[in-house]
Amino acid sequence: MKKLIALVLALALVLAVAVASANTITIESNAAAGATNNTTYDLYQVLRLEKAASTTLGTPNEDTGVVAAANLASPVAYYLNSPAEDTLAGLLNATTYLTATKSADGTRWNITLTGSPTGAELAATLNTDAIKAAAIKHEQKTANGNANVVFDNETDGYYLIVASNGTKLIAQSLGDVTIKEKNTYITDVKTVEEADLAVGEIAHFTITVHVPATAVVGEEITVHDTMDSELDYNDDVAATFNGAAVTLTDGTKKANTELFAKKFTITEDMLDHDVVLTYTATVNETADSDEDGFVNTSFANDSNFETLPTTVRVYTFDFDLDKNFADVTGDDAANYSATFNMSKGGNTLKFKDLGNHKYVLAEDQTATTGVTTDLVVDGLNNINVTGLDAGEYVLTEIATAPGYNLMTETITVTITDTTPAASKNDPSVEPTWTVSYQIGSGDVATGTVTIVNNKGTQLPSTGGIGTTIFYILGGLLVIGAAVILVARRKAQD
Repeated sequence: MKKLIALVLALALVLAVAVASANTITIESNAAAGATNNTTYDLYQVLRLEKAASTTLGTPNEDTGVVAAANLASPVAYYLNSPAEDTLAGLLNATTYLTATKSADGTRWNITLTGSPTGAELAATLNTDAIKAAAIKHEQKTANGNANVVFDNETDGYYLIVASNGTKLIAQSLGDVTIKEKNTYITDVKTVEEADLAVGEIAHFTITVHVPATAVVGEEITVHDTMDSELDYNDDVAATFNGAAVTLTDGTKKANTELFAKKFTITEDMLDHDVVLTYTATVNETADSDEDGFVNTSFANDSNFETLPTTVRVYTFDFDLDKNFADVTGDDAANYSATFNMSKGGNTLKFKDLGNHKYVLAEDQTATTGVTTDLVVDGLNNINVTGLDAGEYVLTEIATAPGYNLMTETITVTITDTTPAASKNDPSVEPTWTVSYQIGSGDVATGTVTIVNNKGTQLPSTGGIGTTIFYILGGLLVIGAAVILVARRKAQD
């Protein structure tokens, strides 16, 4: 008997127990606030408890909630009624750890503990279909998010509690019992390999799903995913466990907006380990750096629990190009324009002209139709070049307004991502970047890329007469003047 009392009060289980004065059993939820928790708890009374009127308990340990057996002021006894609970007594007597002995008057079975099982071992022993079917009483309650689950109006006794997520525990109702839940739930962590991407580049996403140690083998976990329209999913999701492929099948989507719902079956070796899902998406031409980024959101669920959505984002950059023509002001500047090509890493880039003085990097850099390499800017309106990632770009002027000098120097434009590292994946924090530029070997400036074209006579290309004839005629005149001067001096002599 002392062994049973010590076991119940020490409860070397997944959960810790604290005891009060009312007959309620409360399960304190440790689920994340706001999470969808549909875990069901089945409570089975398997023993009755008889206590002396003076029975009191000492103060529970503040950290664990456990009351030491030595603090029990008066003994208790466990029993079952006869003949009403003979079936249950027989089932308990057939277990390894419990013995049922008929009282002298034949009205009850006295229950004692055999051996020294752990709480987990005793809970597993009691968790059979036959014992649960023969239990004195059975109640079921479902968790509501992270709210506590309360079983009330419970008589003093010994209870088996089975959670639908696999956790099994035993509790003694000697007055009010509060169980600090230690259930483990699905968790998922989402990451993206690189946050700043150009249009046409591929975002690599990873979702790491931790399978709870208490999960039910054979259950399924479904991973749900949604993406902003600026990201094109490449239909390539795959899963691995310890480096080996895991079979994914289609799960049930919870909304039409979901990109995919993929599920896998829990195996024994997955318990308390990670299953990793990877997939990619391509940044498309609707990506606009004026926005806060392009979001990818996921969550996971099994039949009991649904994680809170986790979100990552990718983003693009842009810069403005301002062209000024010397001696031209006002609306007339719109009649003067220049054309630039832009390259990165020695490759000339292609763009789509979105109109309204805006160009976006083309998703398909091999395209031959619907794209242009020419960035045309007039003297009145800046152009915006968007869909870029961080890095160094080179602008080359290939045409300008008549009467103005074509720039012979290139313009180096550098985009630097200044988004704090901790905020790169946080859609609530706007991405930030700087734009610096340098014309030829001149000073580095920041902000809007501003270029001025000046008037002047253009030196002709090969085949033009240009100013060469004037240099020749000037040279001949100088020589002629010298000859005349020498001739005059000789005549005077």
